[in-house]
Amino acid sequence: MHGNNLSGELPYSLRHCQALRIIDVEGNKLTGEIPTWIGQLHSMLILNLRGNKLHGSIPSQICNLTNIQILDLSINNFSSIIPDCFNNFTVLSRKYIQNLEFDEILFVSLDLMNGNKHNGYSSFQWKGKESDYWNNVKWLKLIDFSSNRLTGNIPKSFSTLRGLISLNLSRNSLTGYIIPDIGNMEVLDALDLSHNQLSGKIPTSLAKINTLGFLDLSNNDLSGKIPTGTQLQSFNASAYDDNDGLCGDPLPKCPGDILRPSTTNSKGNMNEKDSVFSFMQEVGISMGFGFIFGFWGVIGTFIWKKSWRIAFFNLLDVVGDWFYVRIVVFVSKWRRN
Repeated sequence: MHGNNLSGELPYSLRHCQALRIIDVEGNKLTGEIPTWIGQLHSMLILNLRGNKLHGSIPSQICNLTNIQILDLSINNFSSIIPDCFNNFTVLSRKYIQNLEFDEILFVSLDLMNGNKHNGYSSFQWKGKESDYWNNVKWLKLIDFSSNRLTGNIPKSFSTLRGLISLNLSRNSLTGYIIPDIGNMEVLDALDLSHNQLSGKIPTSLAKINTLGFLDLSNNDLSGKIPTGTQLQSFNASAYDDNDGLCGDPLPKCPGDILRPSTTNSKGNMNEKDSVFSFMQEVGISMGFGFIFGFWGVIGTFIWKKSWRIAFFNLLDVVGDWFYVRIVVFVSKWRRN
């Protein structure tokens, strides 16, 4: 039912449709709140309420949709905090899963649409762009709460969604830190947390997500150094724009990096200079002690012991006479020859 001019609220009678797998009412004029009975539809695979005029809070009952693979509540007027109960999403918590039931339902849906593949099955926000999905929608695992008025912290239970491929919480009023365990979302391909009020440092665990192909953390209050030696430095600088406290590649260097030598060679040269300086200090100290104990040890003895002083100078006289005699004898023999 997406892309019409439907108005009013979601009909209460839908609570009886226990076998309902897909609700797609994107791009209408629906109002009211998300009904709490939505949590009774345990077979739900896709819930797409995007682009309506819905308001109020996101009910915690939505976490009872244990088989959900696509949850899109973007571009509405939802407020309050995001419920912290996403660890109930058993399908999204598994890294790899083949949902045969999803394949069967998708096949029937495509058949009912007369094979008009040019219109697409549904559209979602993907890596900052509007994308239409057809057969490959079965592989998509997406949560999109963007463009609302949500507040509070990012729920820690998001870190349990090891099979989630795209998470978009942008354009809200979220505060606090990026959850430290976000790196547990091992197959995440797109992460958009831009245009919020998030603060603190970028968690180092985010760099462990090797599949991450799209990242937007711009327009927040993040600070600190972008983790070095990681793929986070390979993203364009626009992914980190308008975070006054952030620094490091691909942004300008941090103040500490500017003052600190940047190359290993310079560190090696400094270590070598330090070693030479330390050696010279040791030599100087040794010479000082040698002078004190050697020179003054002898001279001091002569000053305090008169008998030693007399004996020493007598010895010098004897040695001098011996050398004189030896030289005279040597010169006499040399002249005879």
